[in-house]
Amino acid sequence: MVFQVLTKFQPVVVFSGHKHSAFHLETTLDTLFVSRVIAITPQVKNHIIDVEYQPDSYHEFVVPTCSYRMGVPNMGYGIAVIGQFYISIW
Repeated sequence: MVFQVLTKFQPVVVFSGHKHSAFHLETTLDTLFVSRVIAITPQVKNHIIDVEYQPDSYHEFVVPTCSYRMGVPNMGYGIAVIGQFYISIW
């Protein structure tokens, strides 16, 4: 199901939240092969990731829920600026 959705819509950026840690993954659209994984840790503060359009891949940002009930010592917030007019805060 995920493969069909990704190939139909061909996104540039995907935000998911199914982990208790933050990651940036770069994945190819044709095989869903993850070519790069970058952990976003509390030591990486004010980290800016510039994503450029590539027709054969997409960037996934795994963003955890910011809640004291997660059971982790370090929680954080993030902000995504897409283009000039779209901002997402988590």
